[in-house]
Amino acid sequence: MPVNGVKLIGREAELKEVDEQLSSGDMVILVSAIGGVGKTELCKSYFNKYKTKYNSAIWIDYKGSLKESFANQCKLDSFIEDDNIDQRFEKVIKYYEDENNSNSLIIIDNVDNEEDQSLLQITNLISNNIRILVTSRMVIEGYSTYSLEFLNKDNCKKLFYQYYKRQEDDSNLEKIISLAARHTLIIELLAKTAQNSRISIKKLYEILLDKGFNLNEVIKEKVSMIKDGNIVSEQLFNQLLKIFDLSTISEEEQYILMNLSILPQVGLQELVEWIELETMEEINSLEKKGWISINSVDAKDIIYVHPLIQETIRYQLNPTTDKCVKLIEAIIRALHTRPTDNSLDKKVYTIFGDYILKYIDEETERIATLSNNLSSIYIDLGNLGKSLEYQHKAVDIREKVLGENHPDLATAYNNLSSIYKILGIPEKSPEYQHKAVEIYEEMLGDEHPFLATSYNNLSLIYQDLGEVEKSLEYQKKAVDIREKVLGKKHPDLAISYNNLSMIYRDLGELEKSLEYQQKAVEIYEEMLGKKHPSLATSYNNLSLIYKDFGNMKKSLKYQEKAIEINEKALGENHLYMAISYNNLCSIYQGLGELEKSLEFQLKAIDIAEKVLPSNHPNLLIFRNNLANIYKKIGQVDESQSSHLNTEEVFK
Repeated sequence: MPVNGVKLIGREAELKEVDEQLSSGDMVILVSAIGGVGKTELCKSYFNKYKTKYNSAIWIDYKGSLKESFANQCKLDSFIEDDNIDQRFEKVIKYYEDENNSNSLIIIDNVDNEEDQSLLQITNLISNNIRILVTSRMVIEGYSTYSLEFLNKDNCKKLFYQYYKRQEDDSNLEKIISLAARHTLIIELLAKTAQNSRISIKKLYEILLDKGFNLNEVIKEKVSMIKDGNIVSEQLFNQLLKIFDLSTISEEEQYILMNLSILPQVGLQELVEWIELETMEEINSLEKKGWISINSVDAKDIIYVHPLIQETIRYQLNPTTDKCVKLIEAIIRALHTRPTDNSLDKKVYTIFGDYILKYIDEETERIATLSNNLSSIYIDLGNLGKSLEYQHKAVDIREKVLGENHPDLATAYNNLSSIYKILGIPEKSPEYQHKAVEIYEEMLGDEHPFLATSYNNLSLIYQDLGEVEKSLEYQKKAVDIREKVLGKKHPDLAISYNNLSMIYRDLGELEKSLEYQQKAVEIYEEMLGKKHPSLATSYNNLSLIYKDFGNMKKSLKYQEKAIEINEKALGENHLYMAISYNNLCSIYQGLGELEKSLEFQLKAIDIAEKVLPSNHPNLLIFRNNLANIYKKIGQVDESQSSHLNTEEVFK
């Protein structure tokens, strides 16, 4: 749902035209105009007036990319916690491709990246009778354009008097409207400025003349330049700054606006805390003057600054790391994850980091730290492209400003190695991890926890490469350090015990594998409690080890424990649940209970079909297992059907 809009003036005909255009065949419409004319308010009014004629209606604020915007703002039952951006977007597309969800309205506000490939992908939904309404200053290929014109003179007067409650003066107001070129945002700002300054309309007109204020040539000539990634008018900025001067913005108010100019919509309380405001006086003053608006959304006050105002403030005040240091450090802290944190809880802060890095492109350690923290969160969110981009940024800056042997540079190398490992680029992953190890060994000594982390990561890399002996060597090094430095009951030591256990399992040394997995379980049970997902992972691994031993009863016992934890911690429709049900299926086969085996394999497939892409390897494995079970119990037709489904995955 969009935040509540202002009372719309003089756009009744436009609302009707947009509705007729959507109804008559143009099912994807771009509402286009220069900034500040009222595109967003028109679409808010359309949403609120016409939403009941559709089966469903959603409002999306475009932030970063279309995929990110849908993934972060849509709420679907099929979403699971571990879904990455692409998986969520695919589920959104599937949802709207379903004929049960036809005749829906999607409004996407303020698209600012015409190269976003998903803008074309989403137009395929029109085949299912989906109407799409987009606002942007840009021309977007494949979209029918509705050009929003300026308000007429009479409606401009109504708009002005909506905010100016002193003596009316139509004669001088018409002159002001002419100077403002009937630009909606400018007229609103002028009205609020005059009201707040307690000056007459005549006096306002005289001041504007004295300052040389005139938007007409700016609008006519459309003299533009590229700045901050958008096509903007430098002349328009200069005219807006004359109103900025007229509003007598204090230094403290300028400080607030400068920070807001590099943020998306933000909660009022968060901003107050992040930039350490002592009172609300300046915030209230900026709202009265019209430079910001505050709306209540779900009982929370949200600050909104018009993009044109943000661009003007950035143009005038030039935000930098030093000028916005309190805000940047606050977001760095918000994105920092400790071992006991759930990084997915931090995803709400990623958009603030994204915006800061978009508008402050400096080679400072704070920007490197912000990039590093963002990268770490995006790994867990599954957005590996962004994670890699930000980690490279952190590495590049730290190589320049810290020198080649700084521990923080080693941390960036370590994180970069982890990303390449997840991306399946084995030749790059060891390279950066060895760089990290060399720095840690030289600068921190042989027994530092950071060095243990790098040894652990190197071990996992070599395990993936099939070099199990090297994997074992580095995991033992990690264990030695963690046992000495962290003590016998630290969760990080449990991680190494778990990894060491699975290496020994790969080597076929099941007694040692069992020994270290039991050690991991003991630590997790004591230090994290009996409901933690990490404990479920160890229970699952114990189950696999006992299955290798042929002890199916113990294998069953620990798999059921893993399922009990994950059901409560992750929910029924989670990929880990599908994996556990698949493991249960295998255990019941070993116990000769084929009906139960069938039951849990069907459960695994049911979840996997909801949460995985149709061509995912796990889904293929599950269906192949199902076919084999049907074959064992003599249901040949079902077995063949399952094999056919497996073949479909390959196509």
